[in-house]
Amino acid sequence: MALVAAPAFAENGHAAWLRYAPLAPDAAARAGAEVPRALYRLGDEVPLQRAEDELRKGVQGMLGRPLEPVNALPASGAVVVGTLASIRAEAEKRGEYGFAPMWAGQAAPLGALLPAAELTRKLAADALAILSGEA
Repeated sequence: MALVAAPAFAENGHAAWLRYAPLAPDAAARAGAEVPRALYRLGDEVPLQRAEDELRKGVQGMLGRPLEPVNALPASGAVVVGTLASIRAEAEKRGEYGFAPMWAGQAAPLGALLPAAELTRKLAADALAILSGEA
């Protein structure tokens, strides 16, 4: 009998939670078609910078392609990172007011009261259905 010593590698909690494992190629292609290629950050606050960093790592890790930072909102769309005030101000500058009801709570009737475990199961089932093409 031979024993071989090998180093053990364990993920820390942060790495396990935010590892952004690659999606299967077909799921990555479907999700990649829905996720914009640009990221537009409204502000230089540290939390916004961190959010941008995590979004870029997540898209790169899961979809295998970058999320490019841009200095202006492209016509093709972008993931927008900002505070509610900065997003509202940017939208109002453009004459766009359609997102406001979702943030102001008027969409509350669209919600449903569910226990956390049931909500988690439902969200996971919905996500799997979308990724498998069943939704």
